Amino acid sequence: MPTNTPRKKGRLLMLFNGWMHTTKIGNFYIVENPRDGPFYIFYKGKQLGKYFTPQQAVDELVQGVTWSLPNGVDTETLNFPDDIEDWHQTRLQNPY
Repeated sequence: MPTNTPRKKGRLLMLFNGWMHTTKIGNFYIVENPRDGPFYIFYKGKQLGKYFTPQQAVDELVQGVTWSLPNGVDTETLNFPDDIEDWHQTRLQNPY
């Protein structure tokens, strides 16, 4: 669920709770969509899939069965931690 933060230059910023993991090709994010409930994987601003739980998103990344990456890399080769608890919890500005 997003939380409101103080206004910056006249607008209200929304922060979303999520998780992040850094790989050799960049950061991957798992973020909950407060509007419809599911969790999404993002890489370089591209949505890679929609999942019922954050752990399901991690499982798909570990097994290499997400939507294809822009650079053609198989996520199975990126050594993701297989438990969401091992990802870094973070708050993000709107990734959508």
